[in-house]
Amino acid sequence: MNVDNLLRAALGIPFDYNLSDEELVALRELTVGVVPYFVAFTARSGSTFLTHELHSTGVLSRPHEWFNWDYVKETGPKGNKTFTEYFNKTLEENRSKNGVFGCEINWLQLKALGSLMQPQSLFKNKIRWFYLRRRNVVAQAISNFIADKTSFFHSYQGNDSAFEKVASLEYDAEAIKMYVQNFVQQELSFDKWFHDNNIVPVDLFYEDITREPSRTSMLFANVLGAALPLNFGKTRVVNPIAKIGGEQNRLYEERFRKEEREFVHSQFKLRSQILEASKTV
Repeated sequence: MNVDNLLRAALGIPFDYNLSDEELVALRELTVGVVPYFVAFTARSGSTFLTHELHSTGVLSRPHEWFNWDYVKETGPKGNKTFTEYFNKTLEENRSKNGVFGCEINWLQLKALGSLMQPQSLFKNKIRWFYLRRRNVVAQAISNFIADKTSFFHSYQGNDSAFEKVASLEYDAEAIKMYVQNFVQQELSFDKWFHDNNIVPVDLFYEDITREPSRTSMLFANVLGAALPLNFGKTRVVNPIAKIGGEQNRLYEERFRKEEREFVHSQFKLRSQILEASKTV
């Protein structure tokens, strides 16, 4: 099935059905007073860590992949007349008391949502966009390769069995190349979509949000016009999501960079906006 249709399938919306202008107006009316933000992200860039940081403030909502078709399939209603029901329930249960509502969305999810409507069609107020990536895309690719092969994605899944799977995993340069190319293509696709829609997102990087999480929350609050609690920073909740990559990740990266030097250089040249911010591929 075409990825563009996966969200439709999860909601039971016929592939040839388009929401009417009246339905879109009704959807937008649900968001009166809502301050929306979207975080465009690539995998293994710290989106789960970011979710916990923002939610812990109490005023920046709980961003999640609300248009992930697997999540929608499990939790959403079915049928083209009930998309409004799913969206309304999602808003009511997850926006902060001050009206802030966040959504995380990857490139494929954005394409799937776009087959129904453009994100801005859902909201009265203009969406504030953030763009979460990783400066070191080689490390990102290795992290994704290991996670996919072992099903060990987050620190709370860590146990002896998970670490044993990681330790026994064989190095695979071709697979890592595929992940690097996939990330670079997603970045280029996002860049083009932002450009075509006259959007200049706020850049975020994994390396920064994990090093200075409080600063990241302050950045979101400033962009969204949300007042952080007076005790913010003094009683910070420890984020339960911790880095799981270790020595094996480092050794894989060292070997990959040494043996695949020309490939890494070719991907470096393809990356667009991120190069100016990092100079690291």
